[in-house]
This record gives sequence, C-alpha cells and structure tokens, in this order.
Amino acid sequence: MKVKMLVSMASESEVNNVGDVIDVKKSIAVAWKEKGIAEIVEEKKEKKKGDK
Repeated sequence: MKVKMLVSMASESEVNNVGDVIDVKKSIAVAWKEKGIAEIVEEKKEKKKGDK
C-alpha cells in the first residue's frame, strides 16, 4: 500500500521525509494513518484469476 509521509521518520537503514511516497504493509499504513504519520495514497489492487 502506498502512503505519503506527513512527518519525517528515520531508522538505522532508511530515512523518509515529509511528502515522500513509500510502499508499506496495509497494517502499517492503517496504523500510521490513525496516528497522523502518513496518508494513504493508493491501495494495492489484488490480481484476479484472469489477469496476467
């Protein structure tokens, strides 16, 4: 799930600045949205059986 960062966040291996669009797990995206850390930009679309 793609999210747009509303605050800066850094870890040992990564830095995300305000406005960055990153891909995270759905559970993380929902938690960050609830806490005001990020806003959801795009949900991953599940493939249908007939899609390639």
